[in-house]
Amino acid sequence: MLALLLLLLLLPASPLAPPHVVVVGAGAGGLSLAARLASLGSRVTVLEKSAVAGGRVGEHLFEGHRWETGASLLLLPDVYRDAVGERLNITRVTPPYSVFFDSHPGRGPVVLGGAPALLRERLALEVEEPAAHAKFLRYAATAREYLRAGWPLFIEEDLSPASLLSVPPFLLTSLSAPWRWPLSSHDRQLRRLLPSSPRLRALCSFDDLYVGLSPAEAPAVFSLLAAVELDDPEALSDPARPDTGVYYPVGGFGAVAVALRDAAEAAGARVRTGAAVEQVLVERGAAVGVRLEGGEVVRADRVVVNGDLAAQEPRLLNETVGASRDDYGGKRYSTSSITFLWAFNTTLPNLTHHNVFLSENPAVDPEDPFSVAWSDQLPPPSTPSQFPDRGFHFYACAPSRTDPSAAPPNCDTLMVLVPTPPLRDDGSDDVDAWVAKARPAVLAKLRASAGLPPDLASRITYERVIDPREWRDRLGLRRGAVFGLSHGLGQLAVFRPSRKSGRVSNLSFVGASTRPGNGVPLVLTGAKLLAEELSRSLGLVPPPRPIDEFRSLLGALYGAAGLAHAADLFLGGSALLTSAGAPPFPDLPPAGQALALLWCAAGPLAFAASRAGGRAADAGLLLYGAVEVAGAGFVSGDALAGAAAVQLLVAASYAYSELQSAFA
Repeated sequence: MLALLLLLLLLPASPLAPPHVVVVGAGAGGLSLAARLASLGSRVTVLEKSAVAGGRVGEHLFEGHRWETGASLLLLPDVYRDAVGERLNITRVTPPYSVFFDSHPGRGPVVLGGAPALLRERLALEVEEPAAHAKFLRYAATAREYLRAGWPLFIEEDLSPASLLSVPPFLLTSLSAPWRWPLSSHDRQLRRLLPSSPRLRALCSFDDLYVGLSPAEAPAVFSLLAAVELDDPEALSDPARPDTGVYYPVGGFGAVAVALRDAAEAAGARVRTGAAVEQVLVERGAAVGVRLEGGEVVRADRVVVNGDLAAQEPRLLNETVGASRDDYGGKRYSTSSITFLWAFNTTLPNLTHHNVFLSENPAVDPEDPFSVAWSDQLPPPSTPSQFPDRGFHFYACAPSRTDPSAAPPNCDTLMVLVPTPPLRDDGSDDVDAWVAKARPAVLAKLRASAGLPPDLASRITYERVIDPREWRDRLGLRRGAVFGLSHGLGQLAVFRPSRKSGRVSNLSFVGASTRPGNGVPLVLTGAKLLAEELSRSLGLVPPPRPIDEFRSLLGALYGAAGLAHAADLFLGGSALLTSAGAPPFPDLPPAGQALALLWCAAGPLAFAASRAGGRAADAGLLLYGAVEVAGAGFVSGDALAGAAAVQLLVAASYAYSELQSAFA
């Protein structure tokens, strides 16, 4: 018996089975997450109800024509490459946009992102706004600073020193003029900068369509989309990112879906199509797996839902009382859309790859004729919409301009996306009437504004219409909202639903309606952030050392203390100083004022250094401690003794954490 026990002790321990993660939905976020977790050693199963993976990233094919049925602009290609490696052939689209107006069609479209001299000449025709081109350049420069700080801090949630360095120029830009304040509405920002030209305001705000907002609701910070789409990093001395501009995946966005699936399966994930999940199983407050239609149960250590949050969280948790965080009935939704897929037996001159048609209705609103369409396509809550009777903005995509394989020779492929109000939950919208009115109106606008031939309708050889009901029913999007929950201030950043369920442990979410937001680059970034979170909780990566956790915690405390000191000096009447026995800041001698300001700065510096880790973090913490002791000595002997005692306690805690790390 003793020999048997010794033998058992000497045998190598059996390795633990890798944790199993079930991902519900094979959209961009689900596939990207699966690839990342599988590459770290997790067992991953992706369950997709449709026959094809990709979710809203898809294509439709017919006799040599190829249309995008979801995403059609590839922005920030480095984010895609980070997710799928070199599986995509990505090419730049030139020019990024042509924008057509109802009035003055003889002027031609405004071509954005093309030759600067041509844009200057074209904007000079907008005589109602003096110095239009110069103002447009100021707007673009502001958008660049928004992007430089906004992407790493609020999208990637990156608090590294490199990211924090973008904060001072961002604040200087934001406070330099009232129109640059990023939390005002986009419409208000543009009215301050361009008070005389509704046309130029519309030109600078049409991409609010992509986040499902009108300019009146969109925060001004969303003007960063102008930098994302129009900046040419090779032509700028200070680009916000090296991958700005509009791009296209050769072979279409169907190639993106294939690349995402290939990356997941190459990493070891299993992707099952035709597998519809009907319920997330919850036991004792924790997700333990899912049940498929038909009764099959798939057990898991973690469950991640990649479907539309507002539709799927309540549905998949309806057997567990109180498990869903919200029924999402009171949330603000983005637009839905009518999408026309048209094949033509001729080519369509005057259209570039991406085209925007802006509707003007001066009879209803002579001061801002573009606002009428906005208010109908995305009406304020409890406001009836007259869509599409009073005009509407729309987008037209002709991909063969960049990739000739999208259309047969001497033919053309056109996708037209008409944003519509989100569907009512009660199903009372007359969608058939919307489609019947929108179709001839789009064709008329193509003829009048873009100068396409009078017999355009007769040139259509194939048509497919995707209306809001299909977005709702086939893709499971609540209210048919193609961009998910909207991005107003109340549903932005920390106010957007989090990736982790607060009511069911071991349950997470990834997709357009969770943080950081909608659009393929944001969804892929959310998948990356969730993969990092799950890899730690599942033990796929080594846990942080105690000394690193200590540095991070103390850096955060010192950062908050520095900001509190600054707020006290400039807004709080020096209450902290006077409570410690020092005079108010204005009454301090110059040396004391300099020390007080250094104290304020040392906190954020210590926080930034703590994010770098290692000896840089130690230097930042030591700097703050030295400044705190010096400042206390300036006040009184008692204050010096107290500050020294605090720093001795910090040093002892540091030593203890270092000792724990050495023996971990």
